[in-house]
Amino acid sequence: MTLPLVVLGILSAVGGFLNDPSFLPIGPVDALSRWLEPVVGAATQQITRGAPAEADPHQSAVLAAVASAVALAGILVAVLRLKPAALRPAREPQPAESGVESLLSHKYYVDEAYDRAIITPTVVFSRNVLWRGVDGMIDGLVNLTALVSRWLGDSGSAVQTGETGTYAWALVIGVVILLGTVALRV
Repeated sequence: MTLPLVVLGILSAVGGFLNDPSFLPIGPVDALSRWLEPVVGAATQQITRGAPAEADPHQSAVLAAVASAVALAGILVAVLRLKPAALRPAREPQPAESGVESLLSHKYYVDEAYDRAIITPTVVFSRNVLWRGVDGMIDGLVNLTALVSRWLGDSGSAVQTGETGTYAWALVIGVVILLGTVALRV
C-alpha cells in the first residue's frame, strides 16, 4: 500500500508545481489549467453562458491557506495523540486499550455481534436440531430399510434352491396362470 501512495504523492506534487496559482509564482503559472479544454471546453462555455470559467485569485489563496492549515492541524494532532517516541514495534507487548482505541481495535465489535447474533445460533440449531434430530431420524430410517432388506433377502434365499428345473417349472406355471386369467376375462 505504501508504493501507490508514494506514487500518488509524487504525482500530486508535480501537478501542483506545474499548476502554481498566480499569487505564488514558484514554477509555471496555471500550466495545467486549460489542458482539458479541448474535451470539456464547449460544455464549460454552455454552463457558464459564455463567461470565462476563472476562479477568483483571492478565493484560491484562501482555499490554499485553509487546506494547508487543516493539513498542519492534522499532522499536529497525530503527533500529539500518537506520541511517536512512545510507539512500540508490533512484536512487543502493547499496553491495554481503552475507550475509542478499544472500540477501533475491535472493529466496532461488529464481528462479536455477528458471532452472537448469527453464528452461535446457527451452530446450536445445526447441532441440536439438524444433527441430532433430523440426521438421527434419517439414520433410523436407513437402518430400518437395511433391516427390512435383510429380512426380505433372507426370506428369498430360503425359497431359492439353485435347481434350474424347479425354476423352469415355476416359470411355466406362472405363464399358464397368466394366460388363463387373460383367456377367462374375454
